[in-house]
Amino acid sequence: MVKPFRLNKKNKLQLFMLLDFVKKNSDYDFYITENNLRKYVDSVESLIFFLKNSVSVYVSEDEDYNGIVMVWKSLGGETERFYVKLVAANNSIAEKLLTILSWDFKKELFVKINKHSRVLNAFKNKGFRFQAGRGKQLLLRKEKMGAYNVSNTFGHRNSGSLSNR
Repeated sequence: MVKPFRLNKKNKLQLFMLLDFVKKNSDYDFYITENNLRKYVDSVESLIFFLKNSVSVYVSEDEDYNGIVMVWKSLGGETERFYVKLVAANNSIAEKLLTILSWDFKKELFVKINKHSRVLNAFKNKGFRFQAGRGKQLLLRKEKMGAYNVSNTFGHRNSGSLSNR
């Protein structure tokens, strides 16, 4: 089941479980850049920082967490970009998370991803296209488009209302 993740005081146990999942499944593409330094999720504090500063966060879970996708707003000069950060147990879960994100978020999206990432095809299958390459990393972009706002579960549309994100 895919659902939005809300950070609150009651879900401290979930934070530890989510941190464990991210640390075990991350492909080194799950980071943010701040002051030209890469910051990875390696502690509860860093996970909280990621969650608090993300525009949108969804998690996938069955018995345990098996995926997380978040959108990070980046400002560079006068340019505003929204970067997708994704960790998933497999390509199918990655595609489900990206589907929900596409329904809910209608601004242009970017992802910096390793050329050999196991979830690269999920991004390609969901409309992300090559923008640039540098070394082992690719920059993919998905053009902005109208989107449905979804409720708490995968596949359930919220009356077809358009999201204003």
